[in-house]
Amino acid sequence: MSNFLWVFLSYLGTGLLGLQLAIPPGYASPIFPAAGIAVAAGLLGSRARFFGIFCGSVALNVWVAGHANASTLQGLFVALAIATGAWLQAWAATRLVQHFLGESWRKLDDYRSILRFFLWGGVLPSLISTTIANLAMALAHLNNSDHILSSWLTWGIGDCLGVLLFSPMTLSVALYRERFWGQRMLSVTIPTLGVLLTMILAYLYIDRTAENSGNTTLTNWVWLALALLLTALLQYLLLVISGIGPLTRRKVQEKTHDLRQKAAELAAERQEFRHVIESFPYGILIHRYGRIVLANKRALELLHAPQPESLLGQEVLSLVHPDFHATVAARIHATRSGRDVATIEERLVTLDGFEFEAEVAALSITFENEPSSLAVFHDIRQQKEKEALIWRQANYDPLTGLPNRRLFHDRLEQEILKSNLRREPFALFFIDLDRFKEINDTLGHEKGDRLLVEAAQRIRDCLREGDTVARLGGDEFTAIIPQLAYGTLLADLAIKIINRLSQPFPLGDGQTGYLSASIGITLYPTDASDVSTLLKQADQAMYAAKNGGRNGFRYFLPSMQEKAREKLALTTDLRQALQRGELVVYYQPIVETTTGRILKAEALLRWHHPQRGLIGPNIFIPLAEESGLIIEISNWVFTQAIEAVQDWNRRFELVISVGVNQSPIQFENIDLNQRWMTPLTRAKLPAPGITIEITEGVLLHDSERVKSTLKAYHERGIEVSIDDFGTGFSALSYLKHFAVDFLKIDRSFIHDIDLDFTNQALTEAIIILAHKLGIKTIAEGVETVAEREVLTRLGCDLVQGFLYSPALPRDHFEILLTQQGRPVPAQPAQVM
Repeated sequence: MSNFLWVFLSYLGTGLLGLQLAIPPGYASPIFPAAGIAVAAGLLGSRARFFGIFCGSVALNVWVAGHANASTLQGLFVALAIATGAWLQAWAATRLVQHFLGESWRKLDDYRSILRFFLWGGVLPSLISTTIANLAMALAHLNNSDHILSSWLTWGIGDCLGVLLFSPMTLSVALYRERFWGQRMLSVTIPTLGVLLTMILAYLYIDRTAENSGNTTLTNWVWLALALLLTALLQYLLLVISGIGPLTRRKVQEKTHDLRQKAAELAAERQEFRHVIESFPYGILIHRYGRIVLANKRALELLHAPQPESLLGQEVLSLVHPDFHATVAARIHATRSGRDVATIEERLVTLDGFEFEAEVAALSITFENEPSSLAVFHDIRQQKEKEALIWRQANYDPLTGLPNRRLFHDRLEQEILKSNLRREPFALFFIDLDRFKEINDTLGHEKGDRLLVEAAQRIRDCLREGDTVARLGGDEFTAIIPQLAYGTLLADLAIKIINRLSQPFPLGDGQTGYLSASIGITLYPTDASDVSTLLKQADQAMYAAKNGGRNGFRYFLPSMQEKAREKLALTTDLRQALQRGELVVYYQPIVETTTGRILKAEALLRWHHPQRGLIGPNIFIPLAEESGLIIEISNWVFTQAIEAVQDWNRRFELVISVGVNQSPIQFENIDLNQRWMTPLTRAKLPAPGITIEITEGVLLHDSERVKSTLKAYHERGIEVSIDDFGTGFSALSYLKHFAVDFLKIDRSFIHDIDLDFTNQALTEAIIILAHKLGIKTIAEGVETVAEREVLTRLGCDLVQGFLYSPALPRDHFEILLTQQGRPVPAQPAQVM
């Protein structure tokens, strides 16, 4: 109600005052304050204010119509029409100002917003009220048609000036609680109102004087209109000035706040930048024009600077090794020009003169608003050492320090390239240490490693400084001999290496190792033109030296290639021999020395090749071991032996123990040993049905596991025999630690034992020692009655050899068993 009332009274009161300046013959005033109050009331909102505008206009115009002697109907019609126009004018002004000015009408603090306010709130909406009012008066015949245009123009100017002068005044009064408009009451509203009253009073005085003198003219009205317009312009200037001050202050404050905020952000960024630099794990230097302006803590540590001042101002080049001055100077120039530079490795110099390798990255930056260069560096000595270590581990043998297979291949490829360029031939030596595995198994890996290290050094000592010696693995070495004439010089070098390696190897703890070497020699480009072929041919030549009796050398010959192909073909055939039924188990009897009865037999394998005929085990067993077929073949032989023992026990009521040779490869495999236990348990053979024959070298490798395996055999009723006893290394001391049932004395001691008293003494010693340990003895290779008689006299328990029978097929061996009632004949039998 209060909103309606103050708008109604304000509109009515200012309307009556405005009509005091009405220009006859109509009653249009050159300034209508009520129009300004209506626009301000509309902007301030609420329906009550708009209703106050309408009612105030009706009341005003009813009062005017009554003084104009108009009929009641005419007066009411005109009053309602003019009130409708006033309401529409206020509504249109409100919508236009809010649309085009948004919320800026609440301040009017710059000339653009003030001009737009007067345009959209005063000039254009005034046409609505002016047009409706003059049309209504014309229809009611209250306005002469001759004066319609002048009335319309006067009315429109009055409304415009009313809006221009009184809308800001009304807003300042209504919004005085807002600091901005409260200040404008003093700076704009009061001065404008004072000038306006002065102008109006002056006009009224002039107009009264002219009326008394009867000299009223149009000039007075023009003067009034100009005075009002000047007053409106004065208010416009005051509005602009009053708005610019706060606006300027506000913008200055905003700008100041922004600057302070940016300064705080910049300070925070600088603090964060320094924190990042100080916490960075790499050294950081910022330099300008070649001199250092900032260094982080890590840079001080790396450059041995006690404090930042020690580096600030220093020339960058003073911290760089002279060899890198040109490079670093070029990089500084490039970064100063804004160009990118790659990360490089440099040698830096600390303040106390220490040099170290560093990886350095550089880039152009802006530091403290000036173009600068930033260098990030870190010590790469440890990285280099690790890389060198990794490279060495990848390319060198860790035991001997020689190049390994990988680096050797690379060296050999490089030597081929050099040889092609210089047209100079070279030789490749393939060196293998004979019987190294036996020494390694006998004396242990630690001693074996010491021997390998010493052997590598001896080979190296035999060659020139520029020659390459490499260890391919195990006991295999290679040597590249460039720029060396063929013939006697190569032979002399090979003999020199063989002689050096044949000298005793002191291994510590009073132990000494003895070796020989087999060397294969191939020539480039005579024999081959690529790495793989050279190595293959040198390997073939080395094996030819081994087959020739070891401790020698051989040059590669094309025939060796043919032998290698034949060996490969034989290995291929061996893979199929088991499935084709080409392998056959033969049995050689082992008889009691005193009675001649067959107590045991040894299972020996033969290969009936469809094209090559009967192939001896000395040929195909090494092939089986090299190819890994020995496991499958041994398992098959073991099964055949079990079946034979079962059959003979059933048919002949004899317990014949069959000896089966077990390869060291198989014996060392725990799973394979367990696999032999299964069929043995299932067969339920009477003890002792099976004897496992192993070489004495097996006893010297991983003794605890060997003990466990031999114990498991004994628990299953399996006897253990040491084959070829006496040919190994210091095996006698190991016998007391293992569950061994038989020693098979090697045939080298038995041959001509009746004539060789040394062999007699050695054999007698073995027999006495074995009997003292509760072990029985078997003599291998007995071929004469004289040999048997010596062995009988020495107390040997069992004998085996061609004197009694060669190895026989199973059916032929069974014929011997049928004669078990009488001694086996003591004369040589036909060799099968």
